[in-house]
Amino acid sequence: MKSKFALLLTFLLSSVFCLTSFGQDFTALKNRTLTHSSEFKSIEPEILECANYILSTPQDDSNENRQIAIEVLVKWMGGTPDYKFHIDESIGELLQSDPDILSLYLPAMAKYALENPSRAANQNAMKLNTLKLLLNYSENKANRIKQTKELKKLIAVKNSGKLEDYLKV
Repeated sequence: MKSKFALLLTFLLSSVFCLTSFGQDFTALKNRTLTHSSEFKSIEPEILECANYILSTPQDDSNENRQIAIEVLVKWMGGTPDYKFHIDESIGELLQSDPDILSLYLPAMAKYALENPSRAANQNAMKLNTLKLLLNYSENKANRIKQTKELKKLIAVKNSGKLEDYLKV
C-alpha cells in the first residue's frame, strides 16, 4: 500500500512540475518597458525562459503565449547592449525557404548567447551552435516544422557531422 501511495505521490508531483514548467505566462514581460541597459540585463533569465519555451513547444500560431515569448525575445535582442546578433547571408537561404524558421533561429541565438556569454561575441560559434539548436528542434516531427529542401539538406549535413565544414566556420 505504501509503495502505491509513493508511486501516486511521485506521479502527482511530476505532473505539477510539468504543468508549471510548460505553463509560463510571458504577458507581464510584454508590457515591460526596456530603456536602460540595466533593464535589459535584469530580464536575461526571463529571456532565456522565453527561448527555452519557444524551442520546447511545437510551432503553433494559435499559441498566444508562444507568440508573446517570440515578441518579447525579439524586442530584447534588438535593444540589449550586451550582445550583438547578426544573421549572415549563409543562413539567408534557409530563412528564405520558410519565414517561420526565423521565429526559431532568433530564440536559438538568444539561448546560445545567454548560456555561453564568453563565446557569444564569436560569430562563427554563434552561427554554428544556433543552427544546431534549430536543426535539432526541426528534426522532431512533433514540432510540426515544414521540411523544406534547404532544411532537409542542412539536417543531413548536421547528421553527417559536417555542418562546421558546410558553414565554413
